[in-house]
Amino acid sequence: KSKPVGRRTSVSAGVLSFQNAKETTAPVFSKTDTEKSQLLATMNENALFKQCDKSALNTIVDAMEKCEYKDGDVIIQEGDFKAEHFFVLESGTAEAYKGDTKVKSYKHAD
Repeated sequence: KSKPVGRRTSVSAGVLSFQNAKETTAPVFSKTDTEKSQLLATMNENALFKQCDKSALNTIVDAMEKCEYKDGDVIIQEGDFKAEHFFVLESGTAEAYKGDTKVKSYKHAD
């Protein structure tokens, strides 16, 4: 039985301890009621956020900052060591490449 070369077959992580974690306050970026409603609707379509309660979703949406990109802009570069942002497509599409090969296309709510 062959396995794909260079692909992960499983992912694991260490145990997190929150005993020494510092409490932080999430940033808040202003949004219109319409923008907030649209973001909440988008987040509710995303599998990652389906289990979040209303309070958690509101905190996440409040902390989101709108960024606009033009066709051809690089949003994330393969090999970036500091991943500080999480992206949700409100509209449009994006593509992920490994080298010169397209490996995924993203659309609204992906």
